[in-house]
Amino acid sequence: MNVLRARSFADRKNAYLRDRIEDQQRWYAIKASWNVARARRWRLLLVAVEGLGLAAAVLRLTGTLTFDLAGVLGAVLGAGAAWFAVRQYETLGRAYTFAATELSMAVSGGRGLLGAGGGRRGGSDQPGTHDVEGFSRRRMTKTRPYGTVIFRTMQLDRAGHLGA
Repeated sequence: MNVLRARSFADRKNAYLRDRIEDQQRWYAIKASWNVARARRWRLLLVAVEGLGLAAAVLRLTGTLTFDLAGVLGAVLGAGAAWFAVRQYETLGRAYTFAATELSMAVSGGRGLLGAGGGRRGGSDQPGTHDVEGFSRRRMTKTRPYGTVIFRTMQLDRAGHLGA
């Protein structure tokens, strides 16, 4: 760690982007794909149970079945739908995808700031002298019913502090 601290700001920033931000971006991308795959599986399973329930109802109507299999499948469908709603795989998949995308933009933006002259005002290699004009972050402020998310843009002032 002392060796890294002794390096230039550009080297420390590259190490941070590589070892911290890119690692987080990979983690969020993996979690996003896992949740999207789970949502797809549950959706397909619920559609299959629905189809089986319809077939069971037709078989019951024709007299082939003597017990109410459609009712049992309806209960299974209701329990599966409740589980699917509670787990919120789709919402989590979207949230993790958003986070992974934001982190990948931060990585590419962070590397873009290190262009010629270190990407700093006047080519300075000192921390705290970078140009933050136009840099903004989005932050989740409120979640409405059905997963609708409202975002508010936060701006960084010249000192690098978040403002409204």
